[in-house]
Amino acid sequence: INNLLKYGTKEGILVLLKQFAGREAFKAVAKYVPFVGTAIAASLGFAIIVYAGKQYLEDCHKLAEAILKDELKA
Repeated sequence: INNLLKYGTKEGILVLLKQFAGREAFKAVAKYVPFVGTAIAASLGFAIIVYAGKQYLEDCHKLAEAILKDELKA
């Protein structure tokens, strides 16, 4: 009976609401975690590929310039 009175009071109801709100907020956030992780992984993958592509193009450009200069000397 003492527990019933404790949770029947205004403070008890507020405690129960806080606990329930915390659990529901966690559930709402947890739904989006897989999507956020996937979006971050995709963004990082894209950035890495763009960087690698730019480096590859720079290397090809330098090689082409070296070949051109070598051919023009001959």
